[in-house]
Amino acid sequence: MYSDTMFASSRIGKSLRGFTCAQVFTTNFDWCSVLLMEFETEIPKAFKSLFKDVGVPERMVMDGARAQVSAETLKICQLSGCTIVELEKNTPSANRAELTIGKVKCSTRHDMKETKSPIILWCFCLSQQARIHSSCARDIFKLEGATPQSFLSGDITDISNTCAFGWYKWVKFRREGVSSGYPYPTEHLGQCLGPAENKGNALSQHVLMIDGSVLPIQTLRSLKPSEVENEIDARRHFDEKIRIHYGDHLVIG
Repeated sequence: MYSDTMFASSRIGKSLRGFTCAQVFTTNFDWCSVLLMEFETEIPKAFKSLFKDVGVPERMVMDGARAQVSAETLKICQLSGCTIVELEKNTPSANRAELTIGKVKCSTRHDMKETKSPIILWCFCLSQQARIHSSCARDIFKLEGATPQSFLSGDITDISNTCAFGWYKWVKFRREGVSSGYPYPTEHLGQCLGPAENKGNALSQHVLMIDGSVLPIQTLRSLKPSEVENEIDARRHFDEKIRIHYGDHLVIG
């Protein structure tokens, strides 16, 4: 397995959830995982999380960045039975994680620019792109037609929570205990930000509310064709509110 640290631009500051960087893990069959971090010093926690959720690789290949080969990281890998292979300085092409980081960055930029979504939401988009990257079949001989996620886990890759909604797509959702009463509508307008893991059921999605907050929602659906045509003003009002919360300078486009 290969690993490297990626950072968001300092111009943005922290993401909506308080992240500034991420530790990226990948393999030679193009599986990848992105673990978001508030600070670079949280790299040991990222290794612990990977070992717990995925398993312990025989070797971890990465450069000699001080945070990556800190005493705590080395101790975690040693106790887990993982050997750290430190690359020679100025040889980024030897680390496959560099290539994976470039791929997920490119796809994240594309989706956020195409939808004109607030840059402060990059952490949600990055997580979704990493999940998509590992769930797509690759023309790699070692995979034998399987997806990277299936090859890694040995199970069928479930894409139900990934393919149901695209990035920053309009949805209607319901929240338990939140209703204005009859005859007001029981559904609310929102933007889908990808699967919400370990929150509710397997199909739960992060949804952006009109007040700028993000909540995990289980009961949601895509807009009907009639709603797409007839609720233009409601969607425009939603976009205006989001721009007020995050500012025009935080929106790509």
